[in-house]
Amino acid sequence: MAVTLQSLASIAAFCAWTVTSFFCHKLAKVAIDYFVSHVTSLTPVLGPILVTACQIICCYTAVRRKLKFDGLFVVVASSHIAATLATNTSFYMLFASSTMAVKLLEPITSAIIQSLVLKTKMSMESVLSMPVIITGAVLFVGDPFKSSVVTNGIILAFVSNVVLGIRNVGVKLQQSGDDHSVIHIHSRSVLRLVFAAISVVGAAKILEASVYDFPKGLSYFLFLSFLSGGFHVAYSFISTSVILLHMTVVGHAIANILKRVLVVMLLHVSGRRQASFWNWMGLVMCTCGLALYNLRKISSTRSPQQAEKRATNPTGAYCYVYYD
Repeated sequence: MAVTLQSLASIAAFCAWTVTSFFCHKLAKVAIDYFVSHVTSLTPVLGPILVTACQIICCYTAVRRKLKFDGLFVVVASSHIAATLATNTSFYMLFASSTMAVKLLEPITSAIIQSLVLKTKMSMESVLSMPVIITGAVLFVGDPFKSSVVTNGIILAFVSNVVLGIRNVGVKLQQSGDDHSVIHIHSRSVLRLVFAAISVVGAAKILEASVYDFPKGLSYFLFLSFLSGGFHVAYSFISTSVILLHMTVVGHAIANILKRVLVVMLLHVSGRRQASFWNWMGLVMCTCGLALYNLRKISSTRSPQQAEKRATNPTGAYCYVYYD
């Protein structure tokens, strides 16, 4: 019975992990597209910037982290913001599924940067998986040179991977000290965030009706952006606490592959893009590449001790929810 309950908890955690990740990115894409098509009085490039601002405000308001405000903190925080902005700007130029397909390269990109900066040795699995994932991502996206917009969107998605790799290096350097990052999610902070978001959206709606020159459609755009930010917080909390409590190292490695691929598929199905046979073959190649990258963790099932070992937080963060 205990095994059954543990399995159900793992499945529920994985579903919540995947769904919150999907809605975070889907709502960001919908908000950006709505801004471009409806908030015509403002320059379109402001869409990704404002979505990023709403997401960061949600994270800053709802999450509390006990960290030293030193150079590493600046690197970690600024790189997280820059990576989020690069991803959202890529959404402006590409289909969301195409952007997230390129972001399947994030684990291997992070491994390369860590090997260069921290002088760690890359495993043979990492080296072999790199061309497989890259080829698969290119096949899924399609011709990367058919227009400058598509090319720039792919570049920005890859830049997001690189910047996240830099962030991960900063996190690992933080872990090398005595202090660990501690994430607190306060119920009062969440309530204040909800109240503030409703107030901002409501004020924008009133101004739309009463001020002639006020950008029309901005209130709905802000609503979508704050909603995306809320799912961003929920996804971060689930990925750094709930998932780690209910999965082994092997289970976490496999679930991470499935989650990334499922998010791409969900974004494709819910979008307007038409995919060919070769596009889907590219996604299959990405899946195989990610499996190869995680082969060492997956093969650890041969050791009972490794198979039962719980996954540890890659960011060294401990999450708590306070009901105060």
